[in-house]
Amino acid sequence: MTIRDLRKTRKLSQAELAEKLGISPAAVSQLETGRMKISDRIADRIWEEFGVEVTGTEERKPARK
Repeated sequence: MTIRDLRKTRKLSQAELAEKLGISPAAVSQLETGRMKISDRIADRIWEEFGVEVTGTEERKPARK
């Protein structure tokens, strides 16, 4: 699942997702467009918040169970 897929599935704005992850809305935009690689720290926060694994713009692997 991509960051954008996650955000849209949860019906969140970039600002709302950014707030949940403790990053800026600009960082969310950069992650979604591939201008910034997703760090392990952000990937872990997404896992903790939503229970899914994501990458910036490409699918990685199925969500953990």
